[in-house]
Amino acid sequence: MADQDDITNATSAQLPEGFKVVGGRKFANNIKYLLPNDDDERDRLTQQHYVVRQLIHGNFNAPVEDFLEQGIRVLDAGCGNGLWLLDMAQDYPRSIFVGTDASAEGFPTSDVPPNCTFILADTLQGLPFQDSTFDYVFQRFMNGAFSPADWASAVKEFTRVAKSGAYLELFELSLQYKRTPPGPPRLRDANERITHPHSLACSHNVRQIARHRP
Repeated sequence: MADQDDITNATSAQLPEGFKVVGGRKFANNIKYLLPNDDDERDRLTQQHYVVRQLIHGNFNAPVEDFLEQGIRVLDAGCGNGLWLLDMAQDYPRSIFVGTDASAEGFPTSDVPPNCTFILADTLQGLPFQDSTFDYVFQRFMNGAFSPADWASAVKEFTRVAKSGAYLELFELSLQYKRTPPGPPRLRDANERITHPHSLACSHNVRQIARHRP
């Protein structure tokens, strides 16, 4: 894996197939994701994980603590560098944890608990699992990957692989301003144009989508 200095000085032609350089950062060509796919981004994801864990006093909000202690099957869709899964697998050794992501660049290659597995898979292309496989489906901060239509497709896919009565937790940011932020209007407008199409636009009907199992 190339280090960040190598990437900064590289051209897209010098990177492995499927990647490009934009502004000195490495991006994947074949997936819908606004953010880079390089060491700096993985460092950011690591910091983000620990900040969120402190803010919410744990790793999840769904009422699944007792089930995790007993042993259930858990999917983390869009797992990134896998820190959430590694934490959970260590905390709940009786449960089975599976992480999927459209890029395997960030998957950990060492110190992976035996009850934790990582699989290269894109939610929007269909997850490689049978119907009714998981007791708990988790996804966090995928705003930068899904369009409004993609959100509906993703939720349908999550409900397909979830067992009847399973928990689905979507931990996402709201990208809509509650008040006008400071700064130049042109910068603010540009930010809205970029981020709004990727917001959880189907949030008002997630329950309705989830009820209609395939």
